[in-house]
Amino acid sequence: DKIFKNYGSRPGDVLILTKQIGSGIVNTAIKAEMASEAAIKEAITVMSSLNKKGKEVVEHYPVTACTDITGFGLLGHCVEMASASDVTFELHVKDIAYLEEAVSYAKMVDMERVEEHYIDLLYDPQTSGGLLISVSPEYVDDIMKAFEEKNMDTKVSVIGKVVEKGDKLIRLY
Repeated sequence: DKIFKNYGSRPGDVLILTKQIGSGIVNTAIKAEMASEAAIKEAITVMSSLNKKGKEVVEHYPVTACTDITGFGLLGHCVEMASASDVTFELHVKDIAYLEEAVSYAKMVDMERVEEHYIDLLYDPQTSGGLLISVSPEYVDDIMKAFEEKNMDTKVSVIGKVVEKGDKLIRLY
């Protein structure tokens, strides 16, 4: 009865992500035999957790746009959604939930430029990634409470907002 589309985000909407990101980086660390048991366990939990619980929460709210984060990585899907909606997404990179050890693995890529690890994580292709949701700010507190009551196996985070279209589709803060 309810179809979510990956366009329709409006200026003023808030962006929510239902799973932490970094599974691609952790999977690479696993292949290199560098990943800890905790990192492996968290990655398995994230990748094996279906978006069913997230969908059950958001179907009760007037979501303006929604897509799942997979092979394009978070930034790829944000570009796709912002472009189709003719808006700009502002992402607060330090508010995004990451797999605990994925940050330290991403830092291995470039230790000189500390902020670079966030770029690696944002482009990281996900296996069974979470839902990216755009929703009016008036519903954010209720929807976040509903996610908490749903006892999600993954971390849900408010990651940014939608603004009028600017010179870029995505701005990172």
